[in-house]
Amino acid sequence: MAVQEDDGLRSIWKRTEDGAVKRVFPANRLPGDMFVSGVGGSIFIEQTNPARVYRSTDDGETWNLALRDEGVFWKIIGQDAKNLYGTLWEYNTAVLYRSTDGGKSWEQWKDFQKLFPQYAVRYATADDRFLMRHLHAVLFDGKTMYVGTGDNARFTFASSDKGEHWNKVWDEGFTSAATSADGKKILFGPDKLKTHGVALYDVDKQTVTEPWRPSVFGYAGYTYSMLRVNDVYYMAMHTEANEVSDYHPKYGLLASPDGVRWYALVEYGPISNTLGSTMYLAEGQGLIFVAVDGKLYAFDPLQKGWFDTHAAFSVQS
Repeated sequence: MAVQEDDGLRSIWKRTEDGAVKRVFPANRLPGDMFVSGVGGSIFIEQTNPARVYRSTDDGETWNLALRDEGVFWKIIGQDAKNLYGTLWEYNTAVLYRSTDGGKSWEQWKDFQKLFPQYAVRYATADDRFLMRHLHAVLFDGKTMYVGTGDNARFTFASSDKGEHWNKVWDEGFTSAATSADGKKILFGPDKLKTHGVALYDVDKQTVTEPWRPSVFGYAGYTYSMLRVNDVYYMAMHTEANEVSDYHPKYGLLASPDGVRWYALVEYGPISNTLGSTMYLAEGQGLIFVAVDGKLYAFDPLQKGWFDTHAAFSVQS
């Protein structure tokens, strides 16, 4: 887990099987972001200021530099043990990277600003940010690859021919996803207040519905992590400081037995829109971990019977 310690040190800590925790990677005391993920048997650390990607193949005991000065990945996925993909989350650079050696080295693979040059233009004359400023999440379901873009040109694109052609499947750049056990449905998480809801994508029909819209229930709309554990879906929804001056959303941890009906597990707020919150999910050691505003919690996965005795959010038309 990524941690900012009391003295400002950004670092990565590990929880061992016996419940002990220890620091496995110290970065620096400069302001910035850090991410950690496990893919294909490797662990990756990504940090900004300066931009670095590190890789470990021995459970965090040693680290090797895999990418420097090019940015950090929002998401890393594995097509198999050797072929990995990472979406660059960097200022005005919307590039999908590829590794063919299990993440030891990386190369630029698809530049979405070149694929869609109509979005590689400024927001406004006085603003140098591009409409398509960076990439969000990436997902590969065994046949099709999906990539989410941001921040103004917000789309989910799909390619079924190894990245040669891309078509739009959703008018939002997904930041998290979860696939059904049979692979026929994909849940995409939104990344903006008061707009899109959770998307349920039918792979065969190639259609999208939004069965749950957070703004209807006074919730925030930022969803950076989703899980499916024992055929139950979990979604962490938090808020960010933003320009909306009159919206005070709730946020929290939600669960669903089918991706359509959603239930509140833990609910916070409403809070002022000027106060950001963070919420992330991870699975391990038979538990589900949730990080909430700097604190880490763990709970047992839900059983299907749990939903029989709790009330879902009201059905939307």
